Amino acid sequence: EAPHKFESALEAVTELRKLPKANDQYLEPFVIVDASGSSVGPIQDNDAVVLFNYRSDRMVEISKAFEYEDFKAFDRVRYPKGLKFAGMLQYDGDLKLPAKYLVPPPFIEKTSGEYMVKNGMN
Repeated sequence: EAPHKFESALEAVTELRKLPKANDQYLEPFVIVDASGSSVGPIQDNDAVVLFNYRSDRMVEISKAFEYEDFKAFDRVRYPKGLKFAGMLQYDGDLKLPAKYLVPPPFIEKTSGEYMVKNGMN
């Protein structure tokens, strides 16, 4: 369970930014709840989730939580069955995470390594 509960994302960000270690890249975990304190958006069986983030380390971590049924880095409470999960990109080509993604990895050519080899540098 998240340590902080708020009734809106704006309230969450506004309040959590006041904490000493908060910055643009780190806010403590939170959940959006209704007036009775119940989560308004829990991921249920057969839901679809599309995530994006330019920080691949964060995307790999959350992809593991959604894709690995035996994930143990934190308590997910339950693993939704039939979840359809995709990332904007494939953030880790070695681990193939996420397994499904919306935009294929770019083909990168003319790298500095290719340039150095072509010019006899070692």
